[in-house]
Amino acid sequence: MDVASQLARLQEPTGNKQQLIDSIVGGQIIKIEQTSRFYGEVLLQLPRHFATLFNGALGIGWLDHQIELLINPDRFINADLTVDQLDSILRQVALHLSFGHPLMYPRADTLNQLACDIVVDQYLGRQSANTLDQLNFQLGSDLAADMGSHYYLTQLRKLKPRGNRSAATVARQMIQAQTNQHDSHAGWQQFGDQERPLQQGKLRQLINLAWQQTPDKQRGTLPGNVVANLTAAAMAPKINNWRQLLKVGLGTTPFGRLESRARFNRRQAYRMELSGKVSDTVRRINLFIDNSGSMGDSEITDLLNEIGHFLSQESIEVTIYSFDSQVHFNARYLTSNAQQLHYQRIGGGGTSFQAIFHFLNQHRSKLIDTLTIIMTDGKGEKQLNDYGFKNVVWILTTSKRDFSLIEHYPGTAVSIDRQIN
Repeated sequence: MDVASQLARLQEPTGNKQQLIDSIVGGQIIKIEQTSRFYGEVLLQLPRHFATLFNGALGIGWLDHQIELLINPDRFINADLTVDQLDSILRQVALHLSFGHPLMYPRADTLNQLACDIVVDQYLGRQSANTLDQLNFQLGSDLAADMGSHYYLTQLRKLKPRGNRSAATVARQMIQAQTNQHDSHAGWQQFGDQERPLQQGKLRQLINLAWQQTPDKQRGTLPGNVVANLTAAAMAPKINNWRQLLKVGLGTTPFGRLESRARFNRRQAYRMELSGKVSDTVRRINLFIDNSGSMGDSEITDLLNEIGHFLSQESIEVTIYSFDSQVHFNARYLTSNAQQLHYQRIGGGGTSFQAIFHFLNQHRSKLIDTLTIIMTDGKGEKQLNDYGFKNVVWILTTSKRDFSLIEHYPGTAVSIDRQIN
């Protein structure tokens, strides 16, 4: 049964409405994916959550630590949407996420909502509600086309009332009149500051994956500034060759030589008491991410994205730890998949590199043959005891000149302030 028939059936008094709505929305997303691959790929990644208290028929929300498509079944039925209206609303959802609007305006008022709707409406062609034209007509304004939400919000706040109608009044009336033509922004308030790094990471992950799945020939149909943002995000990572940088940890290239009783000494093979040498290759990687107070949320997100690039290049498992003044052992996790990265700050206290080496020493029997990667801004103590752990790569978000350990660190240090240097 096609989407139009299902929408008509939805108005009948019998049947499992929630199941039918899920089929309707899912079916329309598949249709969008077939004609507009990027929008479809964005929408396909959104879990659908039915929420009877959601103030709208359909919109974006943040639940269970992920971005979801919220649907109020009662409001969805009462909206009595056409196929074109549903198609337009779903595309708006994809565009709002592409522009990052829910994170930019989590406490959206009517002016914020109208500013965002003006932006996405201009990319919907015949499906557009012509919000900008209506606004200019009703307020006698002359707002420019093809601008960003910040421009429209700034201009709306500057507009003088026309008679007894302010911009806020007009915005509220337009939003109410276009209920069936726009997605609800009510769920945006769930995007708060508490989980901002996780939300930013999840959104970037979602959009980048959709972009990667979109064929080149369809990318040209997207809004220019969306393409620009996605192209910038998809640029080569600052660490261009993880294999070269971390060859010690890949298990294929010797980092050095270890003494071993399992091999004769090649120079004096007749002397059984002398140990030989075997390749010192590291089979596992332990990665420590600085979550101290000196690290900004964007820095932590950027580091996690670098790890994502690494995992997309190499088939290898890494154990990821967060640290500040201590190693947060209980928050560790093992992953080999960029999609499984936890974009969430753990801790926020001072920085102690020594805590990492205390931890390594405490678990020496398990960690002695592993590679340790420490990703940090380099702002810690000036001396430390490495307990003999030398297989260490320090990845700095600042210049090596600003590294607190200066020349007194074990292993190798590189800076990704701009490029490896």
